[in-house]
Parts: sequence; structure tokens; C-alpha cells
Amino acid sequence: MEDNVIDLQGAFAAGDVKKIIASMESILSSVPYHLWPEKSAEAPFHMLVHVICMVAGISTQSEMSQSKGRVDMVCNTHIHVYVFEFKLDGFSEEALAQIDERCYALRWNADGRKVYKIGVVFSSKDRNISSWAVG
Repeated sequence: MEDNVIDLQGAFAAGDVKKIIASMESILSSVPYHLWPEKSAEAPFHMLVHVICMVAGISTQSEMSQSKGRVDMVCNTHIHVYVFEFKLDGFSEEALAQIDERCYALRWNADGRKVYKIGVVFSSKDRNISSWAVG
């Protein structure tokens, strides 16, 4: 687990979205199946990813209210901003489209940091990330 956290920290610092997702998948896969709620919902996945990022020392905010809605999660480093939209059993393209349609990343346009828009889909069946896309 410690290696996964170190990998996650390095991936956020480097702007390596593929490694961020791989680290999250690895950590999520370590949660025993009997601890997952019987009825699937997006919230437990969202909560776990939020806590994973916080434990890794990443500046993390969830449900950030903005003019056109709430961003699921935003992670900040000194040189990167990561805007996440989560879906359960959906499509990563749908999550990215929501980020764009609701202008979730607009807040950081003049910030000077590189902004990553990331759509993540969780699988209720596999209890992990099933797909993701970067926009």
C-alpha cells in the first residue's frame, strides 16, 4: 500500500494521468469485497478516491460548487490541476462531456497551471475503475 501511495504522489507531481489511474485501481482492488455496500452507488467510490488522494498528501476538494454545477473532485499541485468527473456504470466520454458542458475547468484558465480534465467510470460489478479518459 505504501508503494501505491508513493506512486500516486509521483504521478500527480509529474502529470502522469495513466499512473494516477493505475495507482487508484490498485488501491481500490485491495478493498475486501464484503466491505462494499450491497447496493452500488457512486458515492462510496468517490469517497474512497477522495480519501486515497488526501492520504497521499494531494490537495483535494470534492463537490466543489461553481456557477454551473458541482465538480466531483479537484486535486491541485503546484503545477497541475486535475478536474475529475465520476460516473457509475457509464461512459468516460459522458463524464468528460459534463466537464466541458458545465465549464468545470474554466475556473483555472488563467491560473498558469496545466489543467487535466479526467472522466472516470466505476464498475459496480468489478468494484473498481472500468474506464477513464482525459480531455
